[in-house]
Amino acid sequence: MSRYGRAALLIASVLAPACRHSSPVGPSEPVTAAVTTVRYERLKPVGGDASAPVVVTIWYALAPGDPYDRTSPRLCVLEASGSNTFVCRSPRFEFIPVDRDWTASVSDPAVSSLPVASDLYLNLTRIRVITYPNGAQSGVFRIDAHGHVS
Repeated sequence: MSRYGRAALLIASVLAPACRHSSPVGPSEPVTAAVTTVRYERLKPVGGDASAPVVVTIWYALAPGDPYDRTSPRLCVLEASGSNTFVCRSPRFEFIPVDRDWTASVSDPAVSSLPVASDLYLNLTRIRVITYPNGAQSGVFRIDAHGHVS
């Protein structure tokens, strides 16, 4: 056996008993979660181009643990699911850092030239809405490690 092999064997024999007596380490809570359902209900009357696409934009971290805390928009074109209801059929809003405020809004040219967020539901929960002086809206939400939105 080589000198390196003996050294490795010696280290393993010293560390193995210590590992046997240590307490088990359970899996840690995930630091990210996913938005798996998106639904928007159009409440305002249609006054513009009803054939224009309705798009949801969700802003969250560029990458989990980004050292500069940058955000990036993720988009989904919503499909009509009724006369005034729209859904994202294939949401790809994954790896959202948990327990922090993030924003979302809807571009719905049929009702406003500005972003709207009234009655936007993420993971079946209606998100909070901020309305700015110019009438634009932004939705604010948090997601926990289990995917619950508040």
